Amino acid sequence: MTTKELLQLTDVSNLIKSNICEFIVERDNLNNRGYYVNLIQENVKESPGVYVWTNDENNKIIYIGMSGKINNDGTLGNQLLPDRLQASRKYNGKDLSTKNYLFIKLNELKIQTMKMSIFYSNENEPASYLEAKLLRSYFQNQGRLPILNNEF
Repeated sequence: MTTKELLQLTDVSNLIKSNICEFIVERDNLNNRGYYVNLIQENVKESPGVYVWTNDENNKIIYIGMSGKINNDGTLGNQLLPDRLQASRKYNGKDLSTKNYLFIKLNELKIQTMKMSIFYSNENEPASYLEAKLLRSYFQNQGRLPILNNEF
């Protein structure tokens, strides 16, 4: 399933801002110092939202994630998209930077280039709700989650 197909299946137009950001992550460049951090800093705004990782070669979604939880008192949590996209991730019981995690996973999946699509949440719309709607639509259509999503 492609990101475009997912958006056609899922009514999220009232949940996202019209400015969707997309950029390419090249696996072999992930070893270059500063490459991934610069991509995030240049392309991703300090905002809550959802990100979708897609195999750029066949346009298949491999992961749907989100950043920007809402606290009990109604305030926005402190981990917005740029921070989440650089945070550590678990791999074989170890914490890895997202950059290193992506390098390993893209190698395992034999993916050379990955498209990252960023959907910024509208104000007062929880990013977790947007993520849940996208994951639900993906699951209903595919009968499974994207390959890198462990659970929903």
